[in-house]
Amino acid sequence: MNIINKIENKHKEKYKKLLKSNKFIKKVSFLNKSRNNLYKDFYEILLKMKDNNISLKQEEIIQHLTIISIKDHKLLKLFNKINYENYNKDLKSFLNNLNTEVDLFISIKEESNIQLKNSIACLLGLACGDALGTTLEFTKNEQESLAQFGRGEVTERGSQEHHTDIIGGGVFKLKAGEWTDDTSMALCISKSLQEDGFSLKGQMDNYVKWMRHGYLSSNGRCFDIGVTTSNAIKQYLHLKNPKAGSKEIHHSGNGSIMRLAPIPIYFYQNINKTIQYSAESSLTTHGSPECIESCMLLGAILNLFINNINNESKKELIFNSNLESILNLKEQKVIQLLNGDSWLKLKYEELPNTGYVIDTLRSALWCLYYSNNFKEALTLAVNLCGDADTIGAVCGQLAGAYYGYDQIPNHWISIIKESTYIQKEAYSLFLKK
Repeated sequence: MNIINKIENKHKEKYKKLLKSNKFIKKVSFLNKSRNNLYKDFYEILLKMKDNNISLKQEEIIQHLTIISIKDHKLLKLFNKINYENYNKDLKSFLNNLNTEVDLFISIKEESNIQLKNSIACLLGLACGDALGTTLEFTKNEQESLAQFGRGEVTERGSQEHHTDIIGGGVFKLKAGEWTDDTSMALCISKSLQEDGFSLKGQMDNYVKWMRHGYLSSNGRCFDIGVTTSNAIKQYLHLKNPKAGSKEIHHSGNGSIMRLAPIPIYFYQNINKTIQYSAESSLTTHGSPECIESCMLLGAILNLFINNINNESKKELIFNSNLESILNLKEQKVIQLLNGDSWLKLKYEELPNTGYVIDTLRSALWCLYYSNNFKEALTLAVNLCGDADTIGAVCGQLAGAYYGYDQIPNHWISIIKESTYIQKEAYSLFLKK
């Protein structure tokens, strides 16, 4: 007996009762309108049911619901919570949860504000890159090691098959859709911006709650934290100064660019404020000039991507003639990122995969620049191995902001842990609610 028949038989009575709910039928039909091919066939059946023109076999409807449940992990998880002994209450809870998921999904898909959709995609893209890359985190090629950045022992690039989907696993043995420190810290910034405006103390207080209690973690634990970040948080707890990031050049890790998305979303209307506060956000944990200016550069590019209402090309935006004067960079390696000298002519095999901030931004820019769509950009980024989750998270911010919400695979939106919460955070940041 195949998996469809097994689940179909197991849940047949549940499905029969569920089919009596017009609310459920209405919501699933809306999902189809959002270009989700998963619901295409089932939607056709719903239309026939609605028109009452054709008498359908209940078994046919049940089979389509089964297939949807198998492929849509969130729907299956919610559906499995329905208990026969407490059916009415559990069904109501299921429908309420489904309503929340679907209503947000529909409102974003039908949203005409390009800047808002790009903003949501920027933060959601960060989480997608993080969750996609965690499977390959701590893998490397023969020449490069993440150990120098305090990230531990790693295996070699090439030891994994080509990785194209969010499946979890990796060194932390995460469930599919769970994300790591990159997304947690981004959400800490987001929450602080909404509660306190821009406040380094507010951001650091949230980092402390995350490190100590798993606040805004995908599984309730702080299981992945960089050495530089950990030391800065401990320094803050001791001295109470939120500008606790090391200024040493050898501490120029990628921990402040990986979490940056909330800043350019919140300040999307003003590129100068985006640059200013992107720089300041790095001071909490990464105070070296290279880290600060890398945040400035990434923040500026994300600002241009979010505001790309005229559909300009990546080349026109990344190499915008005004950026040089607006940014006024001093660090030579960051200037080479700005003008493309350090990455534009590289081959994929030559891209670095370390936790060094310059390396991460170089590779993320390359993967975005030479990609044709959101998924391709992130797949290129994480298959560099090494610090795969963070390269993916940085590239995800760029790819989300440039390609937009509609380019993110629906399957990924569904499987990302707390996907609705992340999208609501971006929505609130943009509208400053």
